[in-house]
Amino acid sequence: MAEVREENRHDTPSSSDAGHHVPAWFLGYTYRIAITNRRILGVDDDGVQFTYKDYRSEQRKVMTLTGQEFVRRFLQHILPKGLMRVRHYGFLANRCRRRKLDLIRVALKD
Repeated sequence: MAEVREENRHDTPSSSDAGHHVPAWFLGYTYRIAITNRRILGVDDDGVQFTYKDYRSEQRKVMTLTGQEFVRRFLQHILPKGLMRVRHYGFLANRCRRRKLDLIRVALKD
């Protein structure tokens, strides 16, 4: 079990990255979940079959993983304690959404 914990540690960008890799790292913690039910094609004794997008060929493909490997990969998407999932930020943040959207609408009419 100690091996699994070590594999599942969450790597964060270091200060030496100077912010260049933060957006790509940060996108994994937005509102989307790791895998949707519609992408899971089947579960049986052989493993879990699901679809994924191959970004090199821009095609959807099917992958089969053992149950243990599927769960291991899925658990890597669980946020560490204290880190909150981001839903909206900027002008869509709940705190100021209505006021800022009204200002944006007015500015767009001009």
